[in-house]
Amino acid sequence: MKKIFFSVKSKSIILSGVLLIFIFMFLYIAIENKIYNHLLDKRIDTLNKDKAAFKSQILSNINNNKLNFKNIESSMKSYSIKNKSRCFLIDKNGNVIIDSFDKYLGKNFIKENLIKKAFNGFSSCNIYEFKNKEKVLYSSIPIISKKKIEFVFLIVKSLNHEELLLSDLKQKYFSVCFILFVFFEIAVYIFMVKLFEPIKHINDHVETEKGNIDFSNYMDIEYLELIQNVNSLISTKLDIEDINKDFISNVSHELKTPVASMKILSDALLINPSDDINIYKDFMADINEELDHLTAIIKSMINLLYLERHEYTLNLEILNIVSIVEHRVNNLKAQANKKNISLSFSSDDSCFIKVDRVKIRQVFDNLINNAIKFTNEGGKIEVSTKIARDYIEFIVKDTGKGLSETELPKIFDKFYMADEARTRIFESSGIGLAVVKEVVNLHSGKIRVESKLGVGTTFFISLPRTRL
Repeated sequence: MKKIFFSVKSKSIILSGVLLIFIFMFLYIAIENKIYNHLLDKRIDTLNKDKAAFKSQILSNINNNKLNFKNIESSMKSYSIKNKSRCFLIDKNGNVIIDSFDKYLGKNFIKENLIKKAFNGFSSCNIYEFKNKEKVLYSSIPIISKKKIEFVFLIVKSLNHEELLLSDLKQKYFSVCFILFVFFEIAVYIFMVKLFEPIKHINDHVETEKGNIDFSNYMDIEYLELIQNVNSLISTKLDIEDINKDFISNVSHELKTPVASMKILSDALLINPSDDINIYKDFMADINEELDHLTAIIKSMINLLYLERHEYTLNLEILNIVSIVEHRVNNLKAQANKKNISLSFSSDDSCFIKVDRVKIRQVFDNLINNAIKFTNEGGKIEVSTKIARDYIEFIVKDTGKGLSETELPKIFDKFYMADEARTRIFESSGIGLAVVKEVVNLHSGKIRVESKLGVGTTFFISLPRTRL
């Protein structure tokens, strides 16, 4: 229930309903006032015409300052019955001399404001509301004979007819409004269902982690962008899961190799003990080498973890980066010579920038080591520089196995390892290049790679010459 109430769909329907009710109420108030005023004006016009007619009749029935009461009284009573109203004729002293209902004969109305205005020569209309909420219209007109106001003619008309018309209109108006409200809310509901259908479609796919949401049926740009982004996120999540599975497999393989080797060496010593101390030394040297390998694996993993969490602070120094890289190339030449690989370095000039000596060495050790490992015997590795005003670029180019187009975009993903690389050591099995990229990023640099399967791979590392 809470989920339904707090959904955007429910809130939109409720909000639109409340807004529609306010609109209906505002329109009703505006329409009611206009219609009521129209009916009232129409009634007043009618009474004004009737007053004028009675005024002429009364004046025509005055002879020698005497009024023919019978004719006027008969006309007033007939008018009252026909129009459901009441008529009074009041003399100049304020006394009622004719009452169409005969109830207020002789009563004095001189203190009534309406009568006072009439004896002052003003014709007027007023509305009065009784305690029972009934409204009546009082309309008076002075009767002038020989330039003197001799009488005041007063018509009293109930406004029940107008009130009933207004009440009937109100009932019909709100009946129509209710029907419109129901149809409007149904239309809003259908619209919201259609509007949020892609969201439900996306949620269903996200919950099942299917990905590849079909957006061919949706033309709205916003939904197309959202679906494409969700597809990308799901695809990334699935790729990460696959990478993690591969990583676990690779780590297990890499950790298993030195552990298995140490197990074999130790078992050999236990099963075939020897008095020759040199045999023990050889075996212990092999075990120590495997331990070093295992330590390097664990160290690389911890190193990447620190870099990704930004828990590592660079120890920046102004150093000749060209000299550092040249030194690393010279140190790794012996390793390259074992495979008869030509490893060369070329640079036009020195270049001093702010770097972390240890981390930068690690970057080029990783790249050159990888190049040596995946370059066939008799191959070539060239390390060169390109010095510009704002940056220095290092190019590490080999004639090795290269990478396929599908592998290339993922080469820097953590834990990613190409299929043919199952026998690589840990630094070249998905950790090394991830570390390289993190270190380059920490130096505000950029790294990119170009490769062609069977031809070779080239890495481009660009470092800023002035680091803010």
